[in-house]
Amino acid sequence: MAVTEGKKVGDFVKYEGPMNFSREVCVVAVNQTIVIGQVCMENEAGEKLVLDASGELADCVALENITTAGALGSGLFLVRHAICRQGDLSYGLAADAKAVADAYLKAVNIIVRT
Repeated sequence: MAVTEGKKVGDFVKYEGPMNFSREVCVVAVNQTIVIGQVCMENEAGEKLVLDASGELADCVALENITTAGALGSGLFLVRHAICRQGDLSYGLAADAKAVADAYLKAVNIIVRT
């Protein structure tokens, strides 16, 4: 029987600050299903959620699978000072919106490279 290993942080994070400087545990909005490596945004209440179709306001990358159903949750995110590999990130967006999301990530010092 073949065993398939899932995505790991090392698959998409190529550099991050020392001593977990780049990571933060954040509140996740209600009814979200976020996969490891997914680019996310923050709403007005400061809760993380999946990106909208525009790709605007992208500000973090999920470092674990997170599911919230009916209540707020929490999860680990890459929020600053890092380099990620674009091909291994999950956006759920069209190509032009990915470029917008990458620009927003760059504003928080998360550099996305091909």
